[in-house]
Formats: sequence, structure tokens, C-alpha cells
Amino acid sequence: MFYLPRLKQIQTPAQLQAYSTEYEACSGLPIPADYLQAAKNRVFGLFYQGELIGGFVLGSQTDFRTIQFFAAAEHQAALYDEMGSLDQYTEITCFFIKKQFRTNTFLNFSTWLGMTYAIRRYGKKQLLFGTNSPSLARLYSQTHRSVPFHEDRVKGKPTFIFRGERHHSVLGMLAIMRHKLQRVWTVNRLGSKRRSAAMS
Repeated sequence: MFYLPRLKQIQTPAQLQAYSTEYEACSGLPIPADYLQAAKNRVFGLFYQGELIGGFVLGSQTDFRTIQFFAAAEHQAALYDEMGSLDQYTEITCFFIKKQFRTNTFLNFSTWLGMTYAIRRYGKKQLLFGTNSPSLARLYSQTHRSVPFHEDRVKGKPTFIFRGERHHSVLGMLAIMRHKLQRVWTVNRLGSKRRSAAMS
């Protein structure tokens, strides 16, 4: 039987705790309970066959987790000043896909498409997001719709913060997904060539 993934906003304490546990297992970063439960934040989970396999948070508080985690303390005040009107921003945080599902193209893209839908429906004019993964930073840089905002080093790791505009989110996500699909094709093609060489 073919199962479709389901994106839904999660709000109950049990679901939020499950989200926090899965995200920390994938990223190593904890999520404070008051962040997930904040009235201005929306937590979305992607469920497949009843299992939480991924998700993200759209945050509208003006004390941004993105700045807190991906900018050194001495740079944070300047970044807030440069952002201007903070109530025009939605931050995209706590994004994850369980490791065993990351190579499933359909489920991977379902997560990104779900995020695009949520941003278009609930996001404010400006978007803010970051990562401490150089590979994700390269992925986000594949579209000029994502504007590099700040690079730093926090707790010995390189960090990257990006900005974007909500009305560019669909084109930006499509560019990211196209790049991911090209990588999948390249990996599969190389794998096929290696298997053929091994058999000959």
C-alpha cells in the first residue's frame, strides 16, 4: 500500500516533547520547551505511517533563536540593528529529517514542499534562517533568493545566517530541490557505474 506523508501543525505537550526529542537526536541541539510552546511560534511535523519523520518551526518572536545560536554574542546586537523592523520577520528553525528518510526523494521533497506551503500561508514579509552545517549552507546558497547575512564561528563551529523574502520562497525552494535532485541523480549514476565496473 502506498502511504502519503502528512504535514500538520502540532500543539499538544506530548507532540511537542516528541518533536524536541527527535530534533535533538538529529541535530544535537536542544529546544527549550518555552520556545516550542510560544504563542507566536508554529511547530510543523511531517508524519509518515504515523511516525514523526521531520519538521520545522516558523518563529515570529523578536528574540530570534537563529541569532542566538548562529551568531557570537558580541555580534548579536549589531545584527538586530541591521535587520531593522523585527516584527516583519519569520525565522525558520529546528528543521530536521530523520537520517533513515533523507535519501528517500519523495519524503525529502514532501518536507520541503510542506515548508514552502507553511511559509506562504503563515510567514511574514522577511525570512531568517541559519545553520552550522557547511553542506546546508552551500545548499541554501544555490539560489540567489537566499541572501547571506552573517558568517561566524560559535563553539568552534562555522555558522551561517541567511535572509530572504517570503514572496520569493517558492522559487527559492524549487531551486534548492532542483539542486538536491541533481545530487541524487549524480550519486545514483556514479553508483551504477561502479556496480557495472565491478561486474565486468
